[in-house]
Amino acid sequence: MIVDGLHTDEIILTHNFTSAEQWLVFIATIITAFSFYAVVVVLWKLHKKRGLDIVLIKVSALCFLIYRSSIAFRLKAATSAEYIFLPTDSWHKLSNVFMLIEYCSLIIFLARIQEQLVGYILAIGISIIIILQEKDSFSYQYALIPMLFNNLVLIGSSALYDKPGSFNPTMVMYGAFWYMVSVVGFLLTFSETLDYYFFFDDLFMVATCFSMFYSWQSFQVSADPKKPAPTVDLIDTPRALVEIVREIYDDFKSWRDEVRAIVAKRRLEIKFS
Repeated sequence: MIVDGLHTDEIILTHNFTSAEQWLVFIATIITAFSFYAVVVVLWKLHKKRGLDIVLIKVSALCFLIYRSSIAFRLKAATSAEYIFLPTDSWHKLSNVFMLIEYCSLIIFLARIQEQLVGYILAIGISIIIILQEKDSFSYQYALIPMLFNNLVLIGSSALYDKPGSFNPTMVMYGAFWYMVSVVGFLLTFSETLDYYFFFDDLFMVATCFSMFYSWQSFQVSADPKKPAPTVDLIDTPRALVEIVREIYDDFKSWRDEVRAIVAKRRLEIKFS
């Protein structure tokens, strides 16, 4: 049964989980959501200026976590907005939108599009994504079309433009491997009998994140061409994530101290003026 055009009730009714199964799906969802932060780590360590991509990945992980948790614990579509602000279908749609936009941004990076064209291509990609996801975020063809657009951009740019810098063949190979795994997982997510516990949905999301993790390291970013470019190993991401949190906290304290110094200086100026 679809309520007010929403799909989540239909999905929930076909996934009548026991209490133990609910917690199993919820734990798997948390693990999958944490895989998004591998991409955050590599962006923070190697591409810190790409704040847009960092935010997109974080928000996509949050939307995915809320959506899948609401399904695991049978939160009805008709009342979900009272508890999680938006209907569960909306969280699913937003997760798709943010992830697809981030993937479009990655493809533009890999394609080495000329700077004056980046804004146009990204805007076209975002427009296609939003319109198609608004049409239906549960049908595979409306996710495949943006992916085909991205691949055409990558192939077309490879034929038209020279690529500055050098490739890291290991990262390219790993990125391509996990991309193929994500495609398999994506296709199998549309089988409710095979994907009863959302295993292939988790596989798709984790593989996509791993593909992004390696793809963002596909190019040399070292200023010295004779010196190997820094890379991040997947096994090091938990420790790197802790370092990022500590660095953010230190930056916050530094900013707070600067503000306090400015305020104290201003008070002295007012006092003796």
